[in-house]
Amino acid sequence: MIEIPYLELSEMALEAIIDEYVTRDSGIYNGSLSDKRALIVMALQKSEVVITFDPVSGSTDIVEKR
Repeated sequence: MIEIPYLELSEMALEAIIDEYVTRDSGIYNGSLSDKRALIVMALQKSEVVITFDPVSGSTDIVEKR
């Protein structure tokens, strides 16, 4: 897994990654998509979660920082 610094992504790419995550399996069930997006952005800013890229599968994920 490769960690992708969220600040190096374009706004459009970051939004697409977050949207895919919250609609897939984020465990965030309440609120609108924009509310969920804001929660993830706050977690990224606080370094609580990171964006990862798996070069084998070509997929991204957002995971808790270890």
